[in-house]
Amino acid sequence: MSQLIRNFTIDGVPTDMTAVFLSDPTGAFGVIRNDTGAVIVADGTAMTHTAVGTYEFSWVDPADDLTYTYWLEVTYAGETYHVEGTLTGPTSGVSTDAMAALALAVSYCNRTFDVALHEEIYDSRGDTQLFLRNYPVLRINKIEFRSGSNWVDATVYERTAGELAPEGVDFKARTAEARCNYFAAPYQMTRGFQNVRVTYVAGYGTVTEAGVMTTVLPADLAKALEDLALNLGTPDSGMSSEKLGDYSYSKGSTAIPARIQATLNRYRDVFVKDT
Repeated sequence: MSQLIRNFTIDGVPTDMTAVFLSDPTGAFGVIRNDTGAVIVADGTAMTHTAVGTYEFSWVDPADDLTYTYWLEVTYAGETYHVEGTLTGPTSGVSTDAMAALALAVSYCNRTFDVALHEEIYDSRGDTQLFLRNYPVLRINKIEFRSGSNWVDATVYERTAGELAPEGVDFKARTAEARCNYFAAPYQMTRGFQNVRVTYVAGYGTVTEAGVMTTVLPADLAKALEDLALNLGTPDSGMSSEKLGDYSYSKGSTAIPARIQATLNRYRDVFVKDT
């Protein structure tokens, strides 16, 4: 049996969506098998809400060694998004080293790589740039300012005496840099604590105007994960345990070969503590 589990977080906190269905943008299917294109799960099938921010769905596999393509239709805060993904079903003798490699790389790099929707709240230091937690930024969906106890869309924000935020602001993500994780405002933003809320899409891949998100890893990162999976398949690989969502893996003692680390270091978040 194959099981699809998706976890949703907003600002790092597990959050329930308004609705989560298995549905492709054309309304043709929810899940198909990649070898024949046969529909495995019908379009419009609701995923089961099993915990805060967690949705699951299972189906009986018609055979071993199959891969599937699925589409999620996610509704949140009045917006609907389509997210494409792939899933590997039960195998006849193939190891789980690929999942173990991804879990280890995510842990080592202190970040995820998939294209995903994020909603986060930040302090404004009173300058023109705001650095976001996830990158590369593909699209800025919405910028909001705190006004008392309310959030006001930046495009309709009205200034009061002493505030610097003008009306009719056009925020654009700067995506020229591979590690881009910031947006720039055309003015100096009002300084404040937890006063800017950003909804945006980030990750390696694409997002269309209709909100369809597709993950496509850079070639060197994909190759590093493939090599790491092969390395974990050897008896002396040195891996002990890693966890990615509901997936966990145990084996050996944790180690990533230096040649693979050299690639992963290009994608690693390094936290610098102020002193």
